[in-house]
This record gives sequence, C-alpha cells and structure tokens, in this order.
Amino acid sequence: MKYTHLLILAIITTFTACNDNDLIEEEPTIPVVEVIPNHLKATINGVPHVIYQVDSLNTAGYDDLYFSFGRKITTYLADNSKDTAFFINASINQKQLMVQFPYNGTPQLYEVKRQSYARYQLALTYNNMSHFKQDSGYYSFQSNFYPKEKLAEIKVGELEVTKVDWEKRQVAGKFEFDGHGYFNDWRPKGYTKVIALDSIMHITEGTFFYEWDEDLEINPDDQIIEQTDVKRVETKVFGTTAQPIKRSKNVQLR
Repeated sequence: MKYTHLLILAIITTFTACNDNDLIEEEPTIPVVEVIPNHLKATINGVPHVIYQVDSLNTAGYDDLYFSFGRKITTYLADNSKDTAFFINASINQKQLMVQFPYNGTPQLYEVKRQSYARYQLALTYNNMSHFKQDSGYYSFQSNFYPKEKLAEIKVGELEVTKVDWEKRQVAGKFEFDGHGYFNDWRPKGYTKVIALDSIMHITEGTFFYEWDEDLEINPDDQIIEQTDVKRVETKVFGTTAQPIKRSKNVQLR
C-alpha cells in the first residue's frame, strides 16, 4: 500500500504539472514595421552621399538642403498627348542627385542608355554645384547627352523600380550609372555655354524612397495626359512637393 500511494502521488503531480504548462499563454508577437525615411543616396566615386528630406536626419554641418519630388511632362507624342515621368531631385552641400523614370505602376528594371535629351523620360544626373558661389557655373555628370552631339546610344547603367504602391503612396528603387561630364558655364552673357568634358563619374549603390502626401496630384490614371494644339516643346512640372533651400546654423557662408 505504501508504494501504491507513492505511485498515485507521482501521477497526480505529473498531471498537475502538465496542466500548469498548458495554462501558460505565449505573448503575442508584435510585427516590426520598418520605417524608411524619404531619401536619395548613392556612392559617388567611392564616397557615400546621402540626402534625407527630413532636416534632422542629415549630418550636421551642411550649408544647403533642397528636396523635391513629383511628376513632369517629358515627351510630346505624335497624337498631341504627353508622357509623364516620376522625378526625385535633391541637393546637399552643393552636390545634387536626380533620378527620373517612366510614370507607371509596374516595378521593373530599366537599362539606362546614353541618349539625347530629346528622349529623356529615363535620366540620371549628378551635379557638383560648388561653383555657384563664384557665379561661374557648375559641373554635371549625366546619363544623357545633348541633341547636337549625336552620339551613339550605349548602356551606361541600370535603374530598378522596386516598388510603386498607389494605396500607400510610395515609390522606391535603386540605381547605378557612369555619368559623362559637362561644365555649364554661366560666364558668357545672355546664355549658358555647355562644355563636354573628358571625364566620367561612377555613381554606385544608389537608392531612393519617397512617400508622398495625399493632396499631391499623383494617381495611376495619368500616365498619359491628353492635350491639343501643342505649339512648342516645354517642360512643365506639376504634382510636386518641394522644400526651399535651408541653411545649417553650424556653417558660416563666405
């Protein structure tokens, strides 16, 4: 009888322990939502260059900040309708990046070819604006060439649109390209003289992300805009958000 009681006690203890374990509730897993700030960044000849739209995210000590996003008319078609393109244009410390790509809702990979500005729905540009202070002009390294050059269309990079979410109003992607150099000389009176340079800037590891506001005039139905009586080619920018140039308090401009 003594051993029987011990056996019953062991069974009860085991049963109770199993029930106690069953009553323990696992804590619910809270999904981690990654918040990506609006930005445009790339590595320029080996040097990282990052521009955030939110002022506080940028490195202290910069002396200018400009960030704009929207869509623009780029191509006038034979039937008087017009193609549009997304663009992101941002500058900090006199170094400016610009990406421009077809306005549609399909993430895809584009070959970036060196082609004329007459067909520049897809374009990548890096500008060094450091000469602004001397009012002499600026250096531009771009995927396109000017129409008068009549150069061969060769592949100079890639741009991949990885996300276009019309509900969340988000667009994202990555890019790289070899920018061929030009100097835009402002010193001649009345016009800008563009000088082709024998130099190339290597732009790698480029990424962009933008979430636009609800009141911005951007929707998936406006890939082509109808217009009649087109008398001249001009670039119009609309559905755009931009912030004015801001100056850092940590830098004195001379």
